[in-house]
Amino acid sequence: MSQANDGPRDALCMSGVGHLCSECFGLGSPTRPLMAAPHLMYVPLAGRAELSRLIAAAGQLKITESSSEMHNMGASEIKETGESKKNYVSPSGMPLLCHDDLKMSQSTAIESYLAEIAPRYSALTAKQRAVDNMYQAIKEEILPNCAKAVFTTQKTDPAQAKKDVTKLFDKWFAILKRGYPKMVSSKGLASLRQLTLRFSTSRLPSCHLVQPRKWQAMISVNGRK
Repeated sequence: MSQANDGPRDALCMSGVGHLCSECFGLGSPTRPLMAAPHLMYVPLAGRAELSRLIAAAGQLKITESSSEMHNMGASEIKETGESKKNYVSPSGMPLLCHDDLKMSQSTAIESYLAEIAPRYSALTAKQRAVDNMYQAIKEEILPNCAKAVFTTQKTDPAQAKKDVTKLFDKWFAILKRGYPKMVSSKGLASLRQLTLRFSTSRLPSCHLVQPRKWQAMISVNGRK
């Protein structure tokens, strides 16, 4: 197993097969700390980048961000730099994140990474992170269905769009509501689960389409600043 100039690689490093250590991923080391703030790239929407923004803000992690035009969402290159999105393991989609020499795509992976390095979330246990990841995955199931209702169905059949969103909220909010009372730590730190719930109930583009009375209290509480 090879060694870097600043010390040995992590035990899990599989140099030549697929790097798993902090040096290989550019995550820094005791002798080579991270220098730049994570940089998030997306379009001017909440969408699949909003939870990452919330995690950074609540976790006291400084990030920078650049915004592309909407029509660049499916482009194979980052318009502003001309860099191929394949460098981020993405054929065309966003959001994208770079942090030193780490480049990555996929919103849930980006959210988990930011939570991992955010100062206020540094003490989370493996079990806590696992449950947070579960809620993040639920958000990823809710989001595309909301987007379909807003950007596609609503254009041709507004009534059906409301029905679709109502059915979606009925399906998931009943489950999310059960876990809500336990989502704030004893120190008052918002958990990733609470941030995910806030995004899913008050910051999704479809929330203006329908706000069923039985979910109104939940939507209102999570929409507070």
